[in-house]
Amino acid sequence: MPYMNFVGAKDDTARPVDDGRFGKLGSRVVSALVLAPPVLAAVYVGPTALAAIVALAALLMAHEWDALCGGGRTRLSVGVLMLVLLTAITAAAFRTFEYALLAMFGGAILVYGGARMSGHKAPFWTSIGALYIGVPAVALIWLRADPELGRETVFWLLGVVWATDTGAFLAGRAIGGQRLAPVISPNKTWAGLFGGLFCATLVGLAAALLLKLQEPWPLVVLSGVLALVAQAGDLAESKVKRHFGVKDSGSLIPGHGGMLDRVDGLLAAVPVVALLSLLTGGAVIWR
Repeated sequence: MPYMNFVGAKDDTARPVDDGRFGKLGSRVVSALVLAPPVLAAVYVGPTALAAIVALAALLMAHEWDALCGGGRTRLSVGVLMLVLLTAITAAAFRTFEYALLAMFGGAILVYGGARMSGHKAPFWTSIGALYIGVPAVALIWLRADPELGRETVFWLLGVVWATDTGAFLAGRAIGGQRLAPVISPNKTWAGLFGGLFCATLVGLAAALLLKLQEPWPLVVLSGVLALVAQAGDLAESKVKRHFGVKDSGSLIPGHGGMLDRVDGLLAAVPVVALLSLLTGGAVIWR
């Protein structure tokens, strides 16, 4: 898994137009065309199908997280982490969400012990992976399990996060300008932040119109808030990678890096939507 040190990393979102700054766009489009259809199909079919996709993604993320934290290769620590995530996701697939949560939080302790036993360089960080990956995974399945608007909620959520990522990428590359957080992630710009925010609100407006909501603006505003949450999640993962001195979590997905690099915004946004849905007593998109 090729890692790069952050030292000397270039800011390619603020370069001149003639420097090929849209070079990754093609690989991103191809990756989206390959990855999006099975995810959307699983969301359409139901929570169990979605759980299968989520489980596969979680296993890939667990391996990346273990390596990111200094594991280097598959050992006891990553094995325990994968087992914990699979147990939680399986429990969620059978709608036993209380056991899913118990598996995650109790499992995080087991992951810590496994990391210590295997001589992992960062056992605490490794155990955090059980929650960082597990909570959004279970929350996403829980959202889809809503009998009224679960499917619509997850479609909207994915649309907002994907629009945020795409809008931020295009605006950052086209406009460039002032960097958003140069110490954490030298490629992020304020133009990218607002580009992602704008595209996410468009998705929110489209969802409100499709659902024929009488008051579309709450969903539009919520979509904008989630755009900020998603980009904060992107920066948070960049902070972790910088802490461990790597550029990408992996090289699995062309144009993105690893699985964690592709879904970092989603990992942040899903728990927020789940919490709001829990507090409002139903699908948040119609509240």
